[in-house]
Formats: sequence, structure tokens, C-alpha cells
Amino acid sequence: ELFQSTIPDTKATKNRLGTSLTIEVPQADFETALKGKKIRTVPSKDGADERFSAILSGLLDSSVSTPYTMDILLNVTSDPAALQREKPAEASAAIKKASSYAAILENNDIDPKFLTAGLVKGNAKTITLIFNRYAPIELEIRE
Repeated sequence: ELFQSTIPDTKATKNRLGTSLTIEVPQADFETALKGKKIRTVPSKDGADERFSAILSGLLDSSVSTPYTMDILLNVTSDPAALQREKPAEASAAIKKASSYAAILENNDIDPKFLTAGLVKGNAKTITLIFNRYAPIELEIRE
């Protein structure tokens, strides 16, 4: 509902357990939302409009009982490994673009441990976002 109310033309699917959500959004609309420009407004409880990244930070907040991680995947027309091998400059530019999305969110006080960025083969005009429940790794160290 968050994405459909703030970014038009989103496609969302979740797994049967409800622990993972995959969202495909138009790249231009996602970039606009990240920059804080309004595509559609989301009224807050007090009636003021909030920025997309501020609303998103609620999902990625470790102070809540069940925070989520977000994988930001920039869709490219060919397999990312093949792109890296055949057109390294293009692959590098795509990786920098995907990383810039994570950097914008980090600059809006989202903990970087909840964010990853990368490339995936798909429609080059879309971004795929994957949300998973955050589960910290607990290591048992034996001496």
C-alpha cells in the first residue's frame, strides 16, 4: 500500500508466508520519490505530507519489533555478469546508479545494514525492490 499510494504503476508480490515482498517500480518514478518530489501525496496522521524516504524508513527501522531489509536491484537488459565482462564501463555506471539509491536513503537516516544495492536482468526502465524480515546473525564463538 505504501508504494501504490506514493508511486504509480507498482507491481507487488509477496511470498506465501508474508515474510518477503517484491516490488517492481518504474525507475523514473522511484528516482523522483527518492529525491523528495511528490508523485502522489501520502497524508500523515496530522494531515501533513511526508517524503517517500521518511515513510520508507519506518520499514527499515531497527527500533521497531520487526524491521525489514531492502535490496535495491537496478534492472539491466542483459545478465549482469555478462554485462561486466562485455561492457565493463556500462556495468560500472549501472552499479554506481544502484549504489546512489542506497546512498540517498542512508543520507535520510536509514541504517545501511538494512540496505543492499545491485543489478539484475530485467526491464531496464524498472527497479526491483525486495523486502525481507531482518534477522541478525548470531554467532556462537567457542574458545
